Amino acid sequence: MLMSAKENQREVKRQKILRSALGVFARKGYKPAVLDDVARKARIAKGTLYLYFKDKEDIYYHTVLYVLDALEAQIMENIRPEMGHVDLLKNVAYSQLDFFAQNPDHFRLFFNMFSSGLMNIKKRL
Repeated sequence: MLMSAKENQREVKRQKILRSALGVFARKGYKPAVLDDVARKARIAKGTLYLYFKDKEDIYYHTVLYVLDALEAQIMENIRPEMGHVDLLKNVAYSQLDFFAQNPDHFRLFFNMFSSGLMNIKKRL
């Protein structure tokens, strides 16, 4: 299904917000991060965030999904149906290590999430 120009523009802005949120959450962690910082980094008004996301937790949740989608895409590029189990596991492990090595903010986001206990606090995660 093709997106209209307006839908495409909206998705571009949404992705920009998620990339900005990723930087803020990776650097500060969830609790100290403020949406003013996300808006400033995305170069939009803070109110614009609420046109795309419900609240801070919603932005965080979608930021985590954004990273997981990118990780999944990289893993899928490196595996083939005909691979044996050992090669499959090796490629999945290598893909994950390479992904996080190439994307340090993605790693910091997950490190902060697991080390701060957010997995136990946030129901959606």
